[in-house]
Amino acid sequence: MPAKKAARKPSKKPSTRSAKKTANRKTAPLKSATAAAPDYRVAYVDLRTMLDAIEMGSLYYFLNGSTDEERDRRAAQLAALLNPALRQIEEWNTKLGDPKCQSEDCPPGYANCNGCCVPYPCPG
Repeated sequence: MPAKKAARKPSKKPSTRSAKKTANRKTAPLKSATAAAPDYRVAYVDLRTMLDAIEMGSLYYFLNGSTDEERDRRAAQLAALLNPALRQIEEWNTKLGDPKCQSEDCPPGYANCNGCCVPYPCPG
C-alpha cells in the first residue's frame, strides 16, 4: 500500500492572482505630516511628489499639442495657471528676509530666468 502524502500547510503568501489585483489597485492619496508626526520628511516627500507631478503633467500636456500653434496655446494656458503660484511663493520667500530667497538674487547654483530661479542657465 502506498504511503499517504502529508497534508500541505496553508501558504501565508497571497496568491499571484490577489497580488495582481493589489498591484492594479489605485494607491491611496498621500498623507501629510501631522502634529503626531512632527518629522518634516513626510511633508517634504508629499510636496516633492506633487511638484514632480505638476512638472510632468504640464510637459506632457504641452508636448502633446499636435501643431506649433496648439503648443503655444497650451504653453500660455500653463503659464496663466502656474505664474500666480510662482509669484505667491516668491512673495512668501521675500517676507522671510533672506536675500537667497528672492527671485532677483537666486541661491548659489541657480539662475534667474524671467523671475524664476532654475538650476540651469536661462535659455535664450
